[in-house]
Amino acid sequence: DQTASLFQKGDGNSSVISQGTAGSASVISASSSRDNEALVSQGGDEGTSSVTQNGTGNFATLDQGGLLNESTIVQNGTSNVASVTQGASGNMADISQTGSGHSATILQSPGQ
Repeated sequence: DQTASLFQKGDGNSSVISQGTAGSASVISASSSRDNEALVSQGGDEGTSSVTQNGTGNFATLDQGGLLNESTIVQNGTSNVASVTQGASGNMADISQTGSGHSATILQSPGQ
């Protein structure tokens, strides 16, 4: 089974969740926020992902392939950018951003 949860509170927030296989779960939440964007794509099996955005103008992308990958992005503040790409199996990635104007990228795939 696939599971997706979406909760957004505030103005101008947008999200896209795309799930392609079994056992995927994603959660996107934006509470008391404005103009945040989150894009989640899960093409592998049994992956989990979570995006939490509090603030204004934050942008997050999660792209999972492979098997049993876990990703978490937490953004508190303004104009933060975070990206996680997972293409192999059994990876864990966590990004936590507090403040303004931060950028973080995690790439986990075979040969990296």
